[in-house]
Amino acid sequence: MADHFLPRITLHPHTRRVRILDGDTLIADTCNASELRKRGYPQRPDLQKELPRADVDMSKLSVSSAVTH
Repeated sequence: MADHFLPRITLHPHTRRVRILDGDTLIADTCNASELRKRGYPQRPDLQKELPRADVDMSKLSVSSAVTH
């Protein structure tokens, strides 16, 4: 019963380096990522990362009209 007081989404330090490439172009490179975990959903550690903005080349990204909830 106390389970409903637990947060649905938690962040945990990711212990490995994360690099994001588009072909040969480096988009992000960090050792300071956080892993996003959602209670009640299967874990997808390969996809659910939060990266520090300072470690992402923001000039390689563009604004999207997509919205998530």
